[in-house]
Amino acid sequence: MTEPTCPICTLIQAPGSGGDTRCCPQCGWDFPAFLGTGEEVKAVLRQRVEAARLAWQRRQFNPDAVPHLVRDPFDTREEFTAGVKARPWYVGQGELQRAGYDIQTGRFPLGFTAVREWAADWLGRVASPHVLLPRDAARALYAQSSQWPVYAWLEAEGDRAGLMSLALVVEDRQLPVLGNEPYSDAYRRLLASATVGNADAQCALGTMYQTGQGVSQDEAAAILWYRKAAEADHAEAQGLLYRCCREAAERGDAAGEHGLGLCLFYGWGVARSPVGAVPWYHKSADQGYAAGQYELGQCFIFGRGLEQDLAEAVRWYRRSAEQGYAPAQYELGMRHYLGVGADKSLEEALSWYRRAADQGYAHAQARLALMQITGRGLPKNEAEGLRIFPVEPKDRDVPGAREFAIGMYFKAGRNTEKDEVEAARWYRQAAEHGHAEAQYWLGTCLEHGSGVIADQVEAVRWYRKAAEQGDESAAYLLGRCFYFGHGVARDQAEAARWYRDAAELGDQYAQKSLALMYLTGRGVQKDEAAGLRMFARSDNRLVGPGSLEWAIGFSFDGYLIEKDEAESVRWYRKAADQGYAEAQVWLGHFFGWGRGVEKNQTEAVRWYRMAAEQGNTHAQRELGECYEHGRGVDKDNAEAVRWYRPAAERGDHQARERLALMYATGVGVPKDETAALRWFPVHESVSAIPGVREFEIGRSLGYNRGFGAGVQWYRKAAEQGYAEAQNELAECFARGWGVEKNETEAMRWYREAAEQGHAEAQFEIGHRYYCGSRVEKKDEAEAVRWYRQAAAQGNGKAQLWLGKCFAFGRGVAQDETEAARWYRQAAERGEGEAGEALAVMYFIGRGVPRDDAEGLRLFLARDAARDVPGARELAIGNALYYGISLEEDQAEAARWYRKGADLGNAEAQYRLGFCFRYGSGLQKDPAEAVRWYRRAADQGYADAQFDLGNCFERGVGVNKDRAEAMRWYRKAADQGNQEAQKALAALDKPT
Repeated sequence: MTEPTCPICTLIQAPGSGGDTRCCPQCGWDFPAFLGTGEEVKAVLRQRVEAARLAWQRRQFNPDAVPHLVRDPFDTREEFTAGVKARPWYVGQGELQRAGYDIQTGRFPLGFTAVREWAADWLGRVASPHVLLPRDAARALYAQSSQWPVYAWLEAEGDRAGLMSLALVVEDRQLPVLGNEPYSDAYRRLLASATVGNADAQCALGTMYQTGQGVSQDEAAAILWYRKAAEADHAEAQGLLYRCCREAAERGDAAGEHGLGLCLFYGWGVARSPVGAVPWYHKSADQGYAAGQYELGQCFIFGRGLEQDLAEAVRWYRRSAEQGYAPAQYELGMRHYLGVGADKSLEEALSWYRRAADQGYAHAQARLALMQITGRGLPKNEAEGLRIFPVEPKDRDVPGAREFAIGMYFKAGRNTEKDEVEAARWYRQAAEHGHAEAQYWLGTCLEHGSGVIADQVEAVRWYRKAAEQGDESAAYLLGRCFYFGHGVARDQAEAARWYRDAAELGDQYAQKSLALMYLTGRGVQKDEAAGLRMFARSDNRLVGPGSLEWAIGFSFDGYLIEKDEAESVRWYRKAADQGYAEAQVWLGHFFGWGRGVEKNQTEAVRWYRMAAEQGNTHAQRELGECYEHGRGVDKDNAEAVRWYRPAAERGDHQARERLALMYATGVGVPKDETAALRWFPVHESVSAIPGVREFEIGRSLGYNRGFGAGVQWYRKAAEQGYAEAQNELAECFARGWGVEKNETEAMRWYREAAEQGHAEAQFEIGHRYYCGSRVEKKDEAEAVRWYRQAAAQGNGKAQLWLGKCFAFGRGVAQDETEAARWYRQAAERGEGEAGEALAVMYFIGRGVPRDDAEGLRLFLARDAARDVPGARELAIGNALYYGISLEEDQAEAARWYRKGADLGNAEAQYRLGFCFRYGSGLQKDPAEAVRWYRRAADQGYADAQFDLGNCFERGVGVNKDRAEAMRWYRKAADQGNQEAQKALAALDKPT
């Protein structure tokens, strides 16, 4: 055998690999048949490449010395092919098929022609940063690259990450193996790629610093670059980081100790152990290492691996912050801002935020910018907040990028209070600058009414704009709108077109949706094989027997395609029969619910048990609930605890909650409030707030066991100053839930919460003063004061009622323009009454310029089914007649009723008849009343039929006619009108 020209050829020609395949340009790119893209195969290949690299550095290669690294996953081509047939998931059947692997012959096609994604995966991932090609070979490879189908395919797909991986392999990674040629070109290119977030390049840089290849050896720099790659889930970097940090930590190096703590906490290269991380953080912190002190503070603030201690957390934050460590400065600022573990002080908080921001710490910069944008803690200055808001360097010159980033912060509640309205406002600003992702997010807001009044037609417009710029998520949702007819005429063929565009851009939902269309033959020619193949390719997590069938069954839930529970059950059963635990759980659900199959709790328990015995936490929790509530088995609380516990220990949120409630109430276990607090899950971001766990236990008890069940826990939390609990405790006293009704106590706790800024409590106090209910006296001015406070925080009910106060001049000077402003804000928060009031104002030009189109849009946003003749005129009439959100005006109401009646609207005809009968807003005219009643009654409107019968019975506007009265009463009674039923019974009695 001739000596190969690169380490990969050496590797492939090792015993057991076939010995006749080559990989370098001179050899012709005939890849060996054993290569696949399954994670296990990748791991073997990474190990082989590392062995080859080391061998070339030693200028020798002895395969027998490392037999466990060079053996194939299957010993022969025949075994490999048989294995794929028996267990296609083992190496990722979908990936192999895309690579052109022929399961019958056990071969890939010769050359690079059909490899595509698989080849890109080989180049970008399997090869790893350690593939060291000789310079001449690398240059020859690069020269050929633009001719490779994989290059053209990646370019056509717009896969910049894939192209970068390809470039790194053929150019940046051409580190010489032989001789002492300079590394400067490779280092420069790797650094450029690493700086913009390429994890492969970051890992390679870490290796260069660790080994001193081409740069001065620098362990701290190696740890830094490995950590960056590890944070991007780069598995190889995580392993290298762990080994590097462990060696450094064992020498007592503070940076290594800190890094080892991170590896243990996050599970980088080692089993995850938050408890095991703490001693290493402590060692690092005790040496004065600022990052270690900060991480130790994080452990104390959130109770990670040790007992929560807010004061101790702040002590470590301060020690780190005083050394200038920006994350600690920011966290210390947060503690002072919230008053958690430190004195509440806005001045102190701002001081620490600014120190961190001055170092370029993005969280602090964003916090200060958002404080200026919202005017919370700093004078409001939106322009300055926008200017200083941090964005990624690559986005600084992108129009709309800052506005979009601000919108995302409001959407997620990052560094500011969550605010859907503000999020939508900023998305719109960015979208109008042409920012595609913002256009997509604005579309979602409009489709779902999140922060704006729902408008599906407008949503489609923005989706289309984003999709035409290549946004795959927007293309998918545009396809979905066409599929279901949301905001556009239903067109399944057009849906398939947009799904296909999105699928080709990599959107998994589009891939699944298109696959389901092929499986069902909706909008495309039915092709089950193509559908299965496409669905399998949509998600590389679908591994193991039954996983594909389970995922397909799950997809018939009505989101991707029309809901079909029987079809779900059919696919779940296919998966469950193969032993797929999650499918067994869902089959249990459907038997328990009686969906798609006859309800059978015993059968549900059978399937839950099968999955639970496989260790499925979802099933263990469900089985626990069956025992707790006696569903399909005899009730047994101790057995419930037995099943809840393993699920809770493995982190199942609901199992932890159920187990905590058992401890809180002493059901199935001895009562233990400490254990209840320990087990009850709360989000890490709020876990440090005093009273939050007690409140959540109370709320869960109230939800599961009746409103009053959690009152003692609300009190525990309220006494610790937790505003949400104070509001709930007030509600309990107001309604007599779990305690004796006590309005004095209710008002006391509402005030406690309101004075901390709790918007619901502020609204409740305001509403009591407005109605004069359960307060010393009615006080509309005081009501307005409280409504304003709650409305300023975005409380929709407060905004609605503040609008009413301005509309009617209650507690404030009448101002319909101001009323319209508050109604709009309330409508954007989902208050339907406010949207309708605003629509009426647009229709009649009160408080806003008259605009029928905008009025109609708002009117239909509440219920699109009201798009019938006369419906809006009727709504305007009702608003004016009853004084709903506008000052009462019966004459104007009657005028609008007539407009609706003339358009044939039955209810408007009835109400116009009512006005004529009783002289409401116009001259009393019983005969005219009867005429309009008859027109409405002839359309089947039951109230009109009753009133017409009443006119015949009493002789109002017509001659008395008992038979005619009974005829109309009977028509109304047949529709369920109770007044008519009583009148009919009275007339039937013998005189």
